[in-house]
Amino acid sequence: MNDLPSDGLARRGHADHDRRQVYVGTYVYELPWLRDQTKTLDRVLGGWGVSGMTIVRSGAPFNVLEPDDRCLCGMFGVSTPDYFGGDIAFHDPRSTDAVPGRPNSWFDGSGGGTATAAANPYFRRVGSGASYELGAGRFGNFGRNVLRGPNFINWQLAIFKRTRITERQSLEFRAEFFNLFNQAQFKNPIGDIASENFGRVLETFDPRVIQFSLRYQF
Repeated sequence: MNDLPSDGLARRGHADHDRRQVYVGTYVYELPWLRDQTKTLDRVLGGWGVSGMTIVRSGAPFNVLEPDDRCLCGMFGVSTPDYFGGDIAFHDPRSTDAVPGRPNSWFDGSGGGTATAAANPYFRRVGSGASYELGAGRFGNFGRNVLRGPNFINWQLAIFKRTRITERQSLEFRAEFFNLFNQAQFKNPIGDIASENFGRVLETFDPRVIQFSLRYQF
C-alpha cells in the first residue's frame, strides 16, 4: 500500500462553503394608511405591504480534479493536474463564442476528456494514463479549491395583505417571488479534467418561482 506523505499538504485549501463577500439585505414596508381597518372599506384597501431580500455573494471555490488514479496511490479523485502558468481568463457563461466551440464556458477547458489535456492553455494531466510507463506516479502541482465560480445575485419579493377580522383574528395573503427578475444564477463549472465539458457551466440555480399563501392568525 502506497503512503501519501504529500497528500495532507496537497489537499489543503479553501473550504467548499468559503464565500469571501456576502451581502444580505432584508426590508419590510407597510403602507401607512387605513391601518386601523375599522370600516369595511378600510379592510379592503388597507393592510398592504411589501417585503423582500437581496442576496449578493462572491463565487464559491471549486476543484480542478484528476479523477483517475494518476498518483498510483489506490485513490481516485484526490489528485489535481499540473498547472504550468498563465493568468486564467474567466468568461460570462451566457456567452456562446468566448471559447470557440465550447459554449457556456467559465474558463477555457479545451483538451478536457483527452488522455493528456495537451490542448489546454493552463493544465496538463499527470502522464497519459494510470501507469508508471505512461508517466503517472505523482500528484499534480495544482492546489485544492484554488479557483472560484460565478457570483450570485438574487432578489426575492413578497406582496402581502393583512385583513383584520376581529381584535385578535386576522387573515394574511402573500404573493412571493423568488429570483424576481428571473436572472440565470450559475453554479460552478465542471472541474473534472477528464470530462469533455471541462470548464463549462452546465447547471443553474432555480429560475423565477412564484407562490401564494393564505394564513389565518388568531
